[in-house]
Amino acid sequence: MMATVLLGSMILLVPCEKGIAETSSKPQETLRFNRDIRPILSRHCFNCHGLDVKKRKADLRLDIPDGAFASSEGQQAILPGKPAESLAWLRIISTDDEERMPPPESHQGMSPDEKAIFKRWIQQGAPYESHWSFIAPVKPSVPGVDPMNHPVDAFINARLKDAGLLPTGPADKETLIRRVTLDLTGLPPTPEEVDAFLDDTSPTAYNSLVDELMHRATYGEHMARQWLDLARYADTHGLHLDNERSMWPYRDWVVRAFNANLPFDTFTLWQLAGDLLPQPNREQHIASGFNRCNVSTGEGGSITEEWVFRNAVDRTNTSVEVWMGLTAGCATCHDHKFDPLTIKEYYSLYAFFHSAADPALDGNKMDTPPILRLSTPEQERQLDEIEAKIKVVKSRITDITAEEEKKKLEAQKKTLQDKKKSLLSQIPLTFVMADLPKPRESFVMERGAYDRPGARVTRNVPAFLPPLPEKPSERDYNRLDLAHWLG
Repeated sequence: MMATVLLGSMILLVPCEKGIAETSSKPQETLRFNRDIRPILSRHCFNCHGLDVKKRKADLRLDIPDGAFASSEGQQAILPGKPAESLAWLRIISTDDEERMPPPESHQGMSPDEKAIFKRWIQQGAPYESHWSFIAPVKPSVPGVDPMNHPVDAFINARLKDAGLLPTGPADKETLIRRVTLDLTGLPPTPEEVDAFLDDTSPTAYNSLVDELMHRATYGEHMARQWLDLARYADTHGLHLDNERSMWPYRDWVVRAFNANLPFDTFTLWQLAGDLLPQPNREQHIASGFNRCNVSTGEGGSITEEWVFRNAVDRTNTSVEVWMGLTAGCATCHDHKFDPLTIKEYYSLYAFFHSAADPALDGNKMDTPPILRLSTPEQERQLDEIEAKIKVVKSRITDITAEEEKKKLEAQKKTLQDKKKSLLSQIPLTFVMADLPKPRESFVMERGAYDRPGARVTRNVPAFLPPLPEKPSERDYNRLDLAHWLG
């Protein structure tokens, strides 16, 4: 794409440029790279001129300004403010099939509207942006001055005005309580609640309603549903026989976390690494079940090494997507085409999850270790009492020689063991996370294949983000370090 553009080709471009410029309906609008330009370049350019060094052509990167603005023999792919001197633009609008990019045989050419947007972006200085999920939110100035309206209304009204539309009037109270109740609890209001809201004529009626709804248990249940979707929560293993699993305590923990308004850094820390906290309590252990929500199988033909790999990939993808906003899965096989993540960086993140202690295959069982027994204090007291009695009976069996007496003691032991088994069956269990005492080695897995290890990697975070804090010399980084870094 960086080959020299012929003068004749540049002359041929003039009428084409004019036609494209006319398709722009709002030349004065300031374009945003992430919103307006990145999608276009992702569709048409990044496959050959993006992050993936193995697929990159002409040694040109268009996903970062250092690549796009770099000078090659006195020319630049993009010269901010000057599309007519930007080789990328000239190649895009070329009428010469040998020159035009993307190549005609790729059938990936830009539409006239896309070309107009791309040209206008160059005219505006070709400003790049970091990945959207790593840009700190900036509070914009509220358009217009209307003290009676919420700032959100001001933004909506401004856009409606630009579109030549008029806003609808305020919702009546019946509509308002239905909307806000559904929004915050997922349930419609009862007739009694509607009547109470209609009868409340105080200026704080709506605020009081919102406060009351957010203190209901159903608020946490409704909010938790969205998080549980992201966490890939389910009550079954998901594959093969799709056996039942005991994950509901993790679900209930998420509900409690929303209802308690748990700080997000704590919400992050406990789920990613609650098991690695010093002397973790029950709630922290349960929260670590986030890492155990992956699908599993006990199918006879399954390969253990493959499922160790697949489980670690699942945990990596989910954690990176949820907390970093990156579509990480593409980097399992190669450098990402449009998100700033190399395959080596992906497997450096994967290494945090590669040493999980749970078995690769679930054995078609309901609960696979590590698991947490959620007994009450009274149940623990009863278990301790039964265990003590079993221990005494076993000791007497060892010491006694009379056969008849031994049979009686064996019967007592079986009765106690049955009682213990019955009590344990009443105590819920839940999946929790734990790591192996000795970490597994991690490698870049070529083309995302579990049996094709390449270069060795260590636990680390992507280079384009702030580094992990310095770790103690006596150990490697672990999930707790990653959780602190993310939180």
